[in-house]
Amino acid sequence: LGMSRTAMRRRRNRRPGWLGHALVVFPVIVASGWLYLHLNKDVTLVVDGKTASISTFASSVGDVLDGYGVLVGPHDRVAPGTEARVADGMAIRVLHAKEITVVLNGRSRTVYVTGSTVDDVLEHINVRLRQGDVVEPSRSASIEEGDVIVFREAVPVSVFIDGQDRRVITNAPSVAYLLDSMGVVLDKRDRVTPAADSELVSGTRIRVVRVQVRRVTEQAAIRYGTNVV
Repeated sequence: LGMSRTAMRRRRNRRPGWLGHALVVFPVIVASGWLYLHLNKDVTLVVDGKTASISTFASSVGDVLDGYGVLVGPHDRVAPGTEARVADGMAIRVLHAKEITVVLNGRSRTVYVTGSTVDDVLEHINVRLRQGDVVEPSRSASIEEGDVIVFREAVPVSVFIDGQDRRVITNAPSVAYLLDSMGVVLDKRDRVTPAADSELVSGTRIRVVRVQVRRVTEQAAIRYGTNVV
């Protein structure tokens, strides 16, 4: 009751001052929450089959990969592309390419593939296996960086030996390999054309000539003259 009018004015003025600050701070908190909810995205990152669930503020797929240290080379596959915008719930898939050496019918080449099996490599280089073709390792075998895959196509050839002309379809890499697989035993004097280490191609004609050395003894009358001195 003894409170002065000035003191009452001061007490009344305290509440509006607090409310004023509250009205300023509240919108800032609300705005920050709104930005977090709308800029933060939950993304599934799959790298070479390994999955991770992440949260990111990145705007593009490339930024996500950079942020998590995922290096991407020119032969790697990224889906969606690195320029694609990130959306909540998106799945980003990365397949790193492997450098593989493929020996096709004796000729070597290097390929970069993102598949995981020998069959994937053959599909990548458009090779279709036919009956008699050989691929090593097997089509279902898994591949790793630096692996070597050998493919030999079966080809028709002819072999003339011991008076017989035989036609065969083979995946043998050379003349010697084919003759050995046919059970042909060669003597060191036998002649083979083309040379035993020659590569087989479609239409190759192989000729084996047996060379035998015999000692032959014959008796024959020899004409002679007689000189008397």
